[in-house]
Amino acid sequence: MSNYPQFLLASAFAADGDKTIPPADSQTAGTGRFSQAKGWTDVNSKPISEGGIPPRRDDINGAFYLLSQLLVFYQQGGIMQYTATLDYEPGNEVFSAGVKYRCLVANGPGAAKGVVNPSADKTVWSNQDLPSVLAGQVTPFYNCKLGGSDGRRLVPWGSTDAYESYVLCDGGSDGRGGNVPNLIDRFLLPSNVDDAGKTGGGLSLQVPGVTVNGTVGETVLTIDQIPAHSHTGSTSTTGSHAHGRGTMEITGAIPVDDHKIRYVEGAFYQNGSYDYCDNRDSENSSPRASFAASRTWTGHTSYDGTHSHSMNLNNTGGGKGHTHTITSSSETQTLTLDRPPFFRLAYFVKLPE
Repeated sequence: MSNYPQFLLASAFAADGDKTIPPADSQTAGTGRFSQAKGWTDVNSKPISEGGIPPRRDDINGAFYLLSQLLVFYQQGGIMQYTATLDYEPGNEVFSAGVKYRCLVANGPGAAKGVVNPSADKTVWSNQDLPSVLAGQVTPFYNCKLGGSDGRRLVPWGSTDAYESYVLCDGGSDGRGGNVPNLIDRFLLPSNVDDAGKTGGGLSLQVPGVTVNGTVGETVLTIDQIPAHSHTGSTSTTGSHAHGRGTMEITGAIPVDDHKIRYVEGAFYQNGSYDYCDNRDSENSSPRASFAASRTWTGHTSYDGTHSHSMNLNNTGGGKGHTHTITSSSETQTLTLDRPPFFRLAYFVKLPE
C-alpha cells in the first residue's frame, strides 16, 4: 500500500483566523501562554479554582498554523532557503541566491566544520542546478527517433516527446539563425579549441607523381671490372744482320788424270756408267761426274746477329672515374581508402536553453 498522503492540505490551519505565533521561549510568551520551547506549562493543567490558566484559542491557532504552513510548503515541493543560523546534515538541500545546493559535509553553528556558505566550498555543498549536458556538447544516441518543430529534434528511446534543445548534427539550421555541424558519415578527430569545427580528409588519397633526377657517384674501375680487350702495337726495326760461313765446309775429290777417271769422292758422285763415254776420246771413255753439296755439307754458320727487339704498345684510357645519370618519374595515383569496422550512431548537439 502506498504511503502517499490520501488527503492534502488546501491551506495552512487558521490561515484566516485569529492566531498568535508561538514565540521561541516561555519568558517571551508569558505565564500561561504557549511557547515553542515549553508549549503549555503545568499552570494550564490546573483548575481555574486552583489558579490555573486555560489555554487560549489564538495560541492554539498559532501553533497549528506554524506547523501546517510548513506542510503546505513541502506539499508544493518547496525547498527551504539557506540560513547561517541552522545546522545542516549531508543530504539536506537548500536554495541560496536562486541556486539549489545539496549538503555534502555537516556544517553550521554547531558543526565541527563551522558555518560554510553553499557557494564558498564545492567539497561541502554541491551545486544541483548545473546542467548535466552543456550547450554545444555533441552526444551520440542509439535507437532514437526524430520529431519536434522541424522534424530534426531528438526523441529518445522509450519517449514520444521531442527535446527541442537537441538537434541532429546534419549541417542544417539550428532554428536560431545558425547551423549545426554536419557529422553524418564523418569520423571525429580530437583537436584544440581553435581548430574545433574544421573539416578535412576524404575516402580517396591522391599520391602525386614523383620525378627523380640525379647522378651516381663517380667510380674508378678496378682491373677485374675492366672488360676483356686487346692492344695493337709494332716492334722496332733494330736487329738487321748478316751471317758468315762459320765452320761450314763442303768437300769432294775427282781424279786429276783426265783420261783415267775411275772414281769420285765427297760431294762428287758418278752419274752414269762406263758404257757412256765422252766423245772427246772414244778410246778412253769414262762416266760423267755430278756435284751435290748436301752430300758432304758439314759445320754451321757463325753466331753473328744475336739481337733484341723493343715493343711499343699504343696507350689508351685516362684512368678517370665515370658516372651514371638517373632519370625516373611516376604518374599521379588516386587510391580508394577503405573504412575500418564501424558502428553508426546519430549525433545531436545541445542548444542553449
